[in-house]
Amino acid sequence: GGQAILTGPVGLDTAGFRISALLRSAEMSTDGLVLDTGRKTTRKTRIIANGQQIARLDSEILVPIPDNTEKTILEFADCKMESGIGAIVISDYAKGCITASLVRAVCLTAQRLDIPVFVDPKVSHRNFYRNTTITAMTPNQHEACDLVDAAYEIDTTGSPSIGSRILSDYWHRYVVITRGEYGMSLYDGD
Repeated sequence: GGQAILTGPVGLDTAGFRISALLRSAEMSTDGLVLDTGRKTTRKTRIIANGQQIARLDSEILVPIPDNTEKTILEFADCKMESGIGAIVISDYAKGCITASLVRAVCLTAQRLDIPVFVDPKVSHRNFYRNTTITAMTPNQHEACDLVDAAYEIDTTGSPSIGSRILSDYWHRYVVITRGEYGMSLYDGD
């Protein structure tokens, strides 16, 4: 029943126009798409054989977005938060769109307006998410171990050790660790 509102940079290219067209065809707003003429739109091409993905080719720019693009994204996000949205979801793929200053600014406004913030983190950005007012972080099992520099082991039981360490290190309210075929585990301060 929710309605997603997207924001992020797109390039002045075919993939950027395609994203805009897909959003419009799904009756979603394109107002949050920020044109960054110095960047190409991230594109992932999957190579499939016999119904299975055998490779993926990525065309992307991984450098952080420029200050003016970040400012436009933040202004859009602030406007949407002020208008009463129900939640913020930060999906971090380490493609340059998510910056430490963007995360801090979004979290400050969300905290002031009592809006929950959910993060699908990228381990390379672990410091972006420390000491913030993030409601819940949703790493997979491998990422969860990397977030606290623990050795990766398949957790078939939902052992509390990694989840508790993330809560202790990052101060989030919840951590949801996805564990593939073993489901997921929810951790809170208790």
